[in-house]
Amino acid sequence: MMHILHVEVESITIHFFGADIRRRPGELSYTADLAISLGGIIANSAAALLILPFSFFPVAKLFIFCNITLAVMNLLPIRSLDGGEALAAFLMLVLPRHLGEKLLRGVSFVFIFLLWCAAVYILMFSGGNPSLFFICIYLFSSIFLSNHGDYI
Repeated sequence: MMHILHVEVESITIHFFGADIRRRPGELSYTADLAISLGGIIANSAAALLILPFSFFPVAKLFIFCNITLAVMNLLPIRSLDGGEALAAFLMLVLPRHLGEKLLRGVSFVFIFLLWCAAVYILMFSGGNPSLFFICIYLFSSIFLSNHGDYI
């Protein structure tokens, strides 16, 4: 989506739970920011749909499952995920900046809390699978312990 909108990429950082693509500093409309934020979700959904005709292969099923899971996870309105960035852009379109930021922090916190509750449930009843729990820790630290001042 950044390529389509002619936005230059400053850096790409691969983290344990995903990638962070930074754009060059400069003014970008909130509408363009919204489109860029939703681009990853659209790409994951399109990849799953393109492979759907080959779903009789086990590796294709895994690919489809992973892309759908990633798309759904990124849709969550949590600040460091694409859904949260899209919500931030939308809120900046319709609300004053300080109200949008407060609302976004509250929504992010509620969804991280719900995700954490699901993680604890899965941890207790799945035989000890801590993956979602670690994702929650990562999301919490990426939102509340880092500076998102360059976004809002």
